[in-house]
Amino acid sequence: QIKNIDETDFVILTELSTSSYIPNQKIWQYAESNGELTKEWATEIARKYNIYIGAGFVEKAENDIYNSYLIANSDGILGTVRKSEPESNIFKRGKFGHIIETPLGKIAISICFDSHKKAFYDSIKSEDISMILMPHAWATDKDREKEDKQKIITLVSSYGNAFNCPVVFANAVGEVEQMAGITGKLMNPQKYKLNGNSIIYSDGKVTNFAGKSESLSVECEVKPRKRTQDITFYGDWIDEGSALFRNVVIPLDVKKGVKMYNKSKESDFER
Repeated sequence: QIKNIDETDFVILTELSTSSYIPNQKIWQYAESNGELTKEWATEIARKYNIYIGAGFVEKAENDIYNSYLIANSDGILGTVRKSEPESNIFKRGKFGHIIETPLGKIAISICFDSHKKAFYDSIKSEDISMILMPHAWATDKDREKEDKQKIITLVSSYGNAFNCPVVFANAVGEVEQMAGITGKLMNPQKYKLNGNSIIYSDGKVTNFAGKSESLSVECEVKPRKRTQDITFYGDWIDEGSALFRNVVIPLDVKKGVKMYNKSKESDFER
């Protein structure tokens, strides 16, 4: 719990931390008009403990639903970003910004899937970045935990080495429901879980929190820094992965998901 964290300046919560990660349209019941509830809570917590805080929430705005993330401090809400490539069955997709201006400098935020795509890197590579936040709800197949853990380390260290700034990968913990769409049909929820594996990169090294689920902290120097090296991508992705899944399954899933989202919101969401 936040009240039990001593001498902490910045608390970083996971993707959809307010509602928890529900990968289907049941999550719509937690949608907040312009994120008002989470904004009020985050501001109250930031003032009470004199900290910065990042939190994820389900945002209802402009007649759509977004997977959003905010940063607040004792002065109030500093900014909000939206996930550009969320689950297409559930959230509105788009080319959204990834940077929030703060008194600490520019903080780049890539929510889960966005972290793994080149578009995020392209959007921040010319900026002076003070910190990179990667709030996740990454469900891991118990048979692939070792491989997925290495992907996380590669992801975090790639950005840390390139920008020489703190990088925080904050992953959710707990069970995961059946995911919607084609990808969901390929996943057996009994084999998948949100197992944390949060990681922080700072001062050239990775701190591994495998097996721990809360109150994870590292001392970091936060100041604006220029990118010092490039990151190598495999096409649009930061890791090689399956060409079949990325070139066939995902595009088809997204296309069908967008249609499902638009149809569902007409009958359910807009009531």
